Amino acid sequence: MFRGRFPVATFRHLDRNLAFSPYLLAAWFEVAPGTNLEQRATEVYTRYLRDLERQQEESEVERRLEPFREKKKPWLSPVELHVDPRLELAGWSGLVRPTRRSISSVSLMA
Repeated sequence: MFRGRFPVATFRHLDRNLAFSPYLLAAWFEVAPGTNLEQRATEVYTRYLRDLERQQEESEVERRLEPFREKKKPWLSPVELHVDPRLELAGWSGLVRPTRRSISSVSLMA
């Protein structure tokens, strides 16, 4: 059994509560209302790492777990942005489809 610190960022998007670890971007997951975030994250990361163990060398699994061994204090700041996709930035001119979806908040559990 591996024990470590798994920082988890959560946010609401399209009427769903979503979560991910900045150290393990391949495993995003949904957190249903009333669900315990710690239990849900444990389920998701356990399943993800077991699947990875079956598909990859042990050294790859160890490499993916390395950031969780360190006792760092994660840092995350909520930022609300209003972006005009028609702006020309640093000489790059590109059109991006505008969207009305917004991320209302971001929180971090360490």
